[in-house]
Amino acid sequence: MNHYYKSIMLSCLLFIPPISGLAQDEQQPNGGESPQFEAHEKKLGLRMVALGHRRLAKFEQTKEPKVIKLRTPEGEVITETIPAGSPVEVMGKDFEYLPPLVYIPERKAVDTGKMVTSPLILNACTQEQELSYRARLDILLRRQVAGEDAKMELKRYASATVSENQSNILLALINRTNQKEGWKDPVIKSFDTSPQKLPGGSLLVFNATPYGLEVELPVGSGFKKYTLKPMESRRFSPNVNQKNRTKAVAHLVAKNGSKRQFYNSTLRLSSDTRAYLFAYHDPRRHASNPAGMVQFYDEVPPVPVDKNQASAN
Repeated sequence: MNHYYKSIMLSCLLFIPPISGLAQDEQQPNGGESPQFEAHEKKLGLRMVALGHRRLAKFEQTKEPKVIKLRTPEGEVITETIPAGSPVEVMGKDFEYLPPLVYIPERKAVDTGKMVTSPLILNACTQEQELSYRARLDILLRRQVAGEDAKMELKRYASATVSENQSNILLALINRTNQKEGWKDPVIKSFDTSPQKLPGGSLLVFNATPYGLEVELPVGSGFKKYTLKPMESRRFSPNVNQKNRTKAVAHLVAKNGSKRQFYNSTLRLSSDTRAYLFAYHDPRRHASNPAGMVQFYDEVPPVPVDKNQASAN
């Protein structure tokens, strides 16, 4: 059984139930230092979204029956036989795939060793996790210790800085499509989604493709077109109709100026909600379009209360 299956099985066994001007500096993972936490009661809401294409699967037919043994969380062993001639996916290295589970240190749980965990699903935003505030957010992966099959360790996978007054953060993990193991060292982009930075009625657009991204939205007296460069983000406040709907049309713009439409949809938007459109690159030769769009929403989080100011009043 290869490392990818081992990683998924371990993640499932160890899963603990209980992310313009908005994008912060790109961060790269650089080691496994212990995180430093602030000694106060401020909270940080975290959501994450993994952007990228699915690996183009390759299959081969088995030449003889293959027996696979799987151990369940209850300790039972399940034996499965794959008959000869069955198509079986040829698995690549671990980081050709999105890691299924990440860990986040939590200040109040350091003494007990408890970690906040979050499953990652490709091109889908995670549910919000409430953490204690920290000036640096570290996302960890559980990895096997080199040369020791029985030992595992937590290593830093992604990091982002958090501003002093920030209460919410959206962390985008972007597949490096020019590398075979594109999820080993993903591009990290963080967004300050605190209510002061991203109020209700906002639409946040992010272009994670190597092309220009043209977005057409109803703004002011009519539809207007805006172009975002690669890795650029921008906040809009588009008009909505009586049903709190707005319309967005997106085109990819090549270097020679040619355009290709790849998105056309209506979005829900109100004073209590925010909408997100994140474009990602799909470099597979047989893909119908070289880009895709992730669309999701959230409610405006409550404005954090300054306890010192409240007590003074």
